[in-house]
Amino acid sequence: MKLPPLLVCVLSISFGAALSGSAFGQGDVRTLPPVAPAAGEALCVTYTSAAQALGQEPVFVGAADDAAQDYDTAITTIACEKCCADECCTDGCCDMGCCPPCVPTYWVAGVEATFLAPDMNAGTVSYRLQDEFSSPQLDATFGSDDAAVNDFYIAPRMWLGVQHGCHGVAVRYWHLQAAEAAFDPFTFTPPGPTLDYGYFIHNRLDAYTIDLEGTRSFCVYDTKNTFTFGVRYALLQHDTALSVDAQVDNGASGTGVISGNARANRLAAGTGITSSLSGRKPLFCDSCIHLFYGARGSVVWGSISNSVETDTIEVTAGATAGSYNGAVAEVDDAMFIGEVQLGLEFDYRVVCFPADAFFRVALEYQYWNADSGSAVASSFAGFGGPSPTPLSQGQAYAQANGATLDLIGLSVGTGFTW
Repeated sequence: MKLPPLLVCVLSISFGAALSGSAFGQGDVRTLPPVAPAAGEALCVTYTSAAQALGQEPVFVGAADDAAQDYDTAITTIACEKCCADECCTDGCCDMGCCPPCVPTYWVAGVEATFLAPDMNAGTVSYRLQDEFSSPQLDATFGSDDAAVNDFYIAPRMWLGVQHGCHGVAVRYWHLQAAEAAFDPFTFTPPGPTLDYGYFIHNRLDAYTIDLEGTRSFCVYDTKNTFTFGVRYALLQHDTALSVDAQVDNGASGTGVISGNARANRLAAGTGITSSLSGRKPLFCDSCIHLFYGARGSVVWGSISNSVETDTIEVTAGATAGSYNGAVAEVDDAMFIGEVQLGLEFDYRVVCFPADAFFRVALEYQYWNADSGSAVASSFAGFGGPSPTPLSQGQAYAQANGATLDLIGLSVGTGFTW
């Protein structure tokens, strides 16, 4: 006579408890829910607390003898059992816990949207426009601070990997692009009494990383951790520029036209090493919500380049004055990158995948340091002066120091992990 699947499981539980010499419910026998590996058949899995260590075989009871022979397949097809020291959580949202079996090879993937606000050190351009012949006199200064990159910007992060047991390999990509601009139109009037000026300022930040790394997962009590080590390519680029046009009064010569430009560029790029440690700890036993943390450090070696360029020219009916200057500082040095995340993660075990589907929200902070080298340039052109004689002139200035960058904000992510 073939017993019903539920009765088979109940009998197997009682039998396991009897063998262990303890009453059911005292923790000596751990029981996993039944599954049906084939139509009309049932599989119930029990194991004693002594078999919780890796490498110990569970006891399989049921009609599906062939399926029971495959430990990996059986243990990942049933609802998971999370072992937390001397306690067991049997909620479907747990994640194999602290004593996971070796599981088959599978893919892991995820995407994150990071919302980060940059704070970058000096890399500035400015232009000062003076006209002491006009009434009222003009003395205006504008520059890259008028179009500062200091808002929150969305930067995607994505990763794809393959894992076998506790080891794996993954590739990660993150990219931040931020730009701001300011524009004041200038309408040119043929030489005459109309005086006006206008400018265009552009500020752009670009940073990205590409990682290829090996992964190792391990548990410390109820905290699942992942350690990674690999290679990273990183790039940090900051460009800022302005252009100015103005019509001014320059005394006896009448009306003149001033035009100027200032540009600063900072670029650091290279290849190096990266390593990280991340983990998640359930807020309480049987909790689908975890405290999530992550920390990463990287150092890449390559070229760090800082360059500046300025020019200005004033043209009148009877004369022209102008100047051009530039500077470049380029060194081979290291760039350091540190990253920290702290937040909450919701996990749900997808048994048949097998993996954890997750959704997380975390605070994120990044620090980039490529502070080698510095370049400065300045140009001016005009008529009149020196003081106290009136003058009209334009003066362009550009500075590019080695870059340091702070990024702080929020990250929101989802995907599959283990």
